[in-house]
Amino acid sequence: GAVALNDSPKGGFSFYTPGPKGSKLDLDKAREISFGYSVKFSKGYDFNKGGKLPGLYGGENEDTAATCSGGRHDDGCFSCRFMFRAEGDGELYLYIPPDLNRDNLCGDDGFGECRDASSNGKTYGASIGTGLWKFHPGQWTALRQVVHLNTPGKRDGWVKVYIDGDSSPILNVKELSFRGSAKSVFYGIQSQYFHGGHESDWASPKDQDAWFADFSLAITQYDD
Repeated sequence: GAVALNDSPKGGFSFYTPGPKGSKLDLDKAREISFGYSVKFSKGYDFNKGGKLPGLYGGENEDTAATCSGGRHDDGCFSCRFMFRAEGDGELYLYIPPDLNRDNLCGDDGFGECRDASSNGKTYGASIGTGLWKFHPGQWTALRQVVHLNTPGKRDGWVKVYIDGDSSPILNVKELSFRGSAKSVFYGIQSQYFHGGHESDWASPKDQDAWFADFSLAITQYDD
């Protein structure tokens, strides 16, 4: 697959799935959401340098919410995707407001100093927990993230990651600020699967497949 969906060879997918409005599942009223699915990479899958997988996203409005990716940062949006890396390493991949998290995320220098976060002076997402779990070609992996939004003005947000139905999180990232304003809310799922990265050496080295199943989303706590 391509490192960008309009490149050749074509491969993967990228789209946003906002939640329903005016229903009992209004995501913009949620403080905490649990989102999960299963993924299986084909036998002999070559992960190369890695790529993106679906996760939750949000922001202050529909347009701004869709901007936290591709090296674009905005204090009015956030995204919480998964990634696969070389050799099938899994990780949590966050875009959250840099100015609100600069001194508490990814080491002493704060946001942007995470693994593979900076390239040619352009800051990308924060890679967290790389290698805590593995994707094994030919086997299903069940992923679940529970994202708890912070109180505006406080760093009391968090993300927990669960693998293969385990009742204990394999990753628990605390003291996060996803938003500086109560206008920033959950919008839905950032549905992505592609190899990248943004440069050609990230591309899939051959035609290969991945399958997705068992999508589920639940509001586990409503905002005050």
